[in-house]
Amino acid sequence: MHPSRAWGLCLLVLVWGAQAPTLPAAEAEPPPAADGRSVFEATQQPDAELLAAPIVGAEQGLKDVVQFTSRRVQRLPEFRSVPEWEAYRESLRQALLERVVFRGVPAAWREGATQV
Repeated sequence: MHPSRAWGLCLLVLVWGAQAPTLPAAEAEPPPAADGRSVFEATQQPDAELLAAPIVGAEQGLKDVVQFTSRRVQRLPEFRSVPEWEAYRESLRQALLERVVFRGVPAAWREGATQV
């Protein structure tokens, strides 16, 4: 860092620190509740009804997965004949091989002669 930037940064920190608001001093002990407990103890008691209520329903996980995948998985087209399905199947197979299985593998290595 250039020395002039360092001095500027120090000046900024000093000026900002001098203008930062100060927080009021906290009381040493909060006043007790009516039954003699501290405010912390009175407000931190667990509520049985609140804790018994389910946060996430039993079916929520399945709903989330269905919603997530339904937006990302393409629907299959409707096929009216077997040859139409077979043509689609072969094109889909070739696309998956090229885009997923052989991704990043050089074609010369993949299609080269084997020495087995």
